[in-house]
Order: sequence, then C-alpha cells, then structure tokens
Amino acid sequence: YGRIDQLSAEFQTRLAEVQGQISQLRTESQARIDQVQVSLQAQIDHLRSDFQARTDQLQTGLQAQIDRLNQKMNFTLVLLLILLTVMNPTFTDLVKSLLGLR
Repeated sequence: YGRIDQLSAEFQTRLAEVQGQISQLRTESQARIDQVQVSLQAQIDHLRSDFQARTDQLQTGLQAQIDRLNQKMNFTLVLLLILLTVMNPTFTDLVKSLLGLR
C-alpha cells in the first residue's frame, strides 16, 4: 500500500500542478481576449466617429449645393415672371398709356 499511497500523492500533486497551469492559462487567455476586445472596440469607435464626421461633412456640402440651386431657381423664376409680364401686350399697352406714348 505504501507505493500506491506514494503514487496517489504524486498524482494529486501533478493534478494540482496541471490544474494550476490550466487556471493560469485560462486567466492569461481571458486577459488577452479582454485586451483585444478593448482594442477592437476602440477601433470601432474611431471608425464610427470618422464615418459620422464624413457624413456630416457631406451633408453640409450637399445642403450648401441645394441652397445655391434654390437661389438660382428662384432668380430664374423671378426673371421669367418679369419677362412674361413685360412681354404681355396688356402690360405693354398700360405702360404706353401711362407714359403717354399713344
């Protein structure tokens, strides 16, 4: 029985060592996973921030272009209304009568 007890004690010692190594590897692996996760989250946040900034910049640029086009369209409409008014024979007759050109 002495040899069996010795082997059992040695087995228990080795088992404890292996369990300790496994526990240490698990802790190190979890720490590494956490580190990689934090790094990836930081990269994702940076990319999200860059994307938002670029989107805002594009939106501002597009809004400026839309505003310029609206101004041009309004100016064109005013010119068209003036042209239609001036070219209208009734308006022309009214101006002639007001200026006494008849």
